[in-house]
Amino acid sequence: MLPLFWIVEIALLFVAAHGLIIPHGGVHLERRVVMSESDINNKFQLMAKHIFEGEDKDKGSGRHMLRVWCKGNPKSRGICHKETHLCYFSKNAKTVWDDRANMFTEKEVEKMCKEAIKLNHLGVTTVKTTSFILNAKFGNICVTHLTSGTGSCYPDGINPGDVLVNKRGSPLAVGEACPSGTGLDIKKSKFEEAVKCEEVNKSEEKEEK
Repeated sequence: MLPLFWIVEIALLFVAAHGLIIPHGGVHLERRVVMSESDINNKFQLMAKHIFEGEDKDKGSGRHMLRVWCKGNPKSRGICHKETHLCYFSKNAKTVWDDRANMFTEKEVEKMCKEAIKLNHLGVTTVKTTSFILNAKFGNICVTHLTSGTGSCYPDGINPGDVLVNKRGSPLAVGEACPSGTGLDIKKSKFEEAVKCEEVNKSEEKEEK
């Protein structure tokens, strides 16, 4: 008969090889669900128009890119963070990626959103709206995967700052769920930069000419 520790080793190898997890308590085995790239892409495509173009009947819905938001809401005024290059319009509670020159591109945002979708579908619990720490081109940020309707994806706050640490003060890892409150208030901060949509739109018009 095999020694007990060999039996345990073999059992653990079987669990790992078949994508299974043992929940706390070890009562039963559950399969760790990993979405295929195709399924992730399909989910993203359902929300892509909402993120990059917005809804036709509601100019305050979606539009999570600065230039697109400003085009639909020319009188909006907000603040941008000079380091994360994320912006916030408090009147609409809208967070957007700054997609002006040398900032975020649609491809970069798509990559982040797909990663958030993937992370949100790991495991076996019911999928719910969750924010995850992701590595963006200007540093780690929180990105939300909204699950209601056709779904959405947007920055959760614009100034993560000290919230991306655990209770012991150690940095949270990329891929972990973001704690609540990711920094919307950067007033009187050296990182604050006022943004007026009318000025953003004028700059766009000049570039097009």
